[in-house]
Amino acid sequence: MSTHEYQSKLAKVCKDNPQAWLFKWLQPSIYEIELSFNQIKAVRYQKDGSTQRQQVTSNFSNPRMVVADFELGDKAVTELFTKFPKTFLDVMYVSNFIIIDVTEELAGGLTMVEHKMLYELFCLGGRNAKVNVHNPIILYQGHKLDFVSM
Repeated sequence: MSTHEYQSKLAKVCKDNPQAWLFKWLQPSIYEIELSFNQIKAVRYQKDGSTQRQQVTSNFSNPRMVVADFELGDKAVTELFTKFPKTFLDVMYVSNFIIIDVTEELAGGLTMVEHKMLYELFCLGGRNAKVNVHNPIILYQGHKLDFVSM
């Protein structure tokens, strides 16, 4: 990924954010997270154009819910974030952007309760791993999204 692509993603994430000028100046990492049954995959994009990929598998799902066990989900998210090396901005506790895509087909889509639970799960897991998360963006399409065209 080039620095131009990172800038494009940052501009899209900051589009409706009142603190956009600060994020554009600091250029924090952008995490794209793909959440499916018992599996979390993440790609971290950094301002220098580099990308890093990590994956965690845990038993936090059941056939009806992507995250059925909050504690196991929290441990999985914490483990995922700790797999990424810390950056200077992480040490300074600057917020990172998180885009979460739920890729499983769910009857009726995500409920507001599930949406709130995912929000809390990633904020708590990030905090436990000492990674500050700024308002996770939660998407549901039931299939993999193309974040480049987002």
